[in-house]
Amino acid sequence: MSEISSERLLIGLALALGARTVREWSPKEVEVAKSASRVRSTVADCVRAEIESGNDPLGEIFCALRTPVERRENGATYTPKPIVTAMTRWARQNIKPGRVVDAGTGSGRFLVAAGRAFKHADLLGVEIDPVAAIVARGHLAAAG
Repeated sequence: MSEISSERLLIGLALALGARTVREWSPKEVEVAKSASRVRSTVADCVRAEIESGNDPLGEIFCALRTPVERRENGATYTPKPIVTAMTRWARQNIKPGRVVDAGTGSGRFLVAAGRAFKHADLLGVEIDPVAAIVARGHLAAAG
């Protein structure tokens, strides 16, 4: 998604996907959201369709905007989709959690996968990076 070429646009995209509907915003997230740039609705629609099909375009964009070195400074590695899929498949076969906690939520890859696998579980994501937290909120909102 080359049209999203800055974190301000990425934040705007997450907001366009419904990030504000995911509750419990931190004061820092509220402040960072003020810097958002608007994105075209056609871009948001395209990204929403990708999310609905099981992909994480917001996380991919975030990873393109911040180098691995920049992300690792805060421990952000962004687990590849095949590993998330394997871990979720294993969990589905072995447990039925009432709550799923994802410390270091990033773009919400695990939480979205867990929400799809465990429809009745409460989801709790913890993220120290306010940009990543807003991205995760957009991902969760678009995934339903």
